[in-house]
Amino acid sequence: MRLNRIIIQGLRNISHADIRGFSRFNLIIGPNGSGKSSFLEACHLLSTGRSFRSRQIKPVISTDLPEAVCFAEVSTEGAVARKIAVKKTRSDESVYRIDDTNFRNPSEMARILPVLLIEPALFVLMDGGPVVRRSFIDWGVFHVEHSFLKLWQRYQRALNQRNKLLKSGILSEQELAPWEAEMADCGAAITGFREQYFQRLFEEFESLVSGFSDWDLPSITFSPGFSGELATALADNRTKDSQLGYTSAGPHRADIRLRSGRFGAEKVLSRGQQKMLIIALKLSQASVYFKTHNQKVVFLLDDLSSELDAGNFKLLIPLLAELGEQVFLTGVDTSLEETVSDALQAGNIDSNLAVFHVEHGSIK
Repeated sequence: MRLNRIIIQGLRNISHADIRGFSRFNLIIGPNGSGKSSFLEACHLLSTGRSFRSRQIKPVISTDLPEAVCFAEVSTEGAVARKIAVKKTRSDESVYRIDDTNFRNPSEMARILPVLLIEPALFVLMDGGPVVRRSFIDWGVFHVEHSFLKLWQRYQRALNQRNKLLKSGILSEQELAPWEAEMADCGAAITGFREQYFQRLFEEFESLVSGFSDWDLPSITFSPGFSGELATALADNRTKDSQLGYTSAGPHRADIRLRSGRFGAEKVLSRGQQKMLIIALKLSQASVYFKTHNQKVVFLLDDLSSELDAGNFKLLIPLLAELGEQVFLTGVDTSLEETVSDALQAGNIDSNLAVFHVEHGSIK
């Protein structure tokens, strides 16, 4: 799908904006604090129902307004346009709408408008906690295996119930066994989906990195979060988990491990190499998505030109063109337009470049 129009109301410093005229490559240029990232935030909300800048929704809503509303018209070539909308209120109410139908959660919106975000906070993927890397791989699994979300929700419910019993000191077979059976059933399927997706992702990653990297490829492995059979691990760990107050093994503890030789990749690779490694992983996700659905993602890149040197940034543009249905890049420097234009021309990429200027929440 491609964005044709977006209306933003009450989102941070954007009180109202109605933007059309998007191209395949789009630059959003303006000074810091002008509203560039808020535009990408609106796109992200329309796909995922969540902000990528705040866990809480209240900071996202303009201070003098009761709610934030984002609306978009999207389409593919030769297809009927779809309309999607999301509303967030100060009372934590969320409304998700596709065409004329309201939905309880935004999962269907993500399938209509799949966005892939690359922004500075993403670089904690290398040295941040496992939850960041689980979120990374689960984005891909969600878009490949439609049953994944419901399985994960079932697993989480059973996990929460088991943890409540553990904290209460209840270790009886009768109380714990039903929840552990549910965790084992869902956990096996979740782990299988993750392992299959990780294998596909790594194959794309190897191919991609070999084309633009001059450093040794680090090893990347998937750890499922438990050893052997999950049912056995849960039963064996009851006493230990009761002392800890939580479940210590299971898919909720899964991780991706990146190593260079005997050390973590973050201890060996330069900061620039780490950034390109993470970007390569995100681009690999886009490649897997395309090969699965024969549909390309919409890339959202927030101030990436300030994070990469000129050579790597120019190298990135043709890859975005190859793997993305549409690209939105923000930046402060007006020279970004020339940089992107030169990269498109150098790569013989036939794409018009649309440029939008942002100032004090106004997008033109």
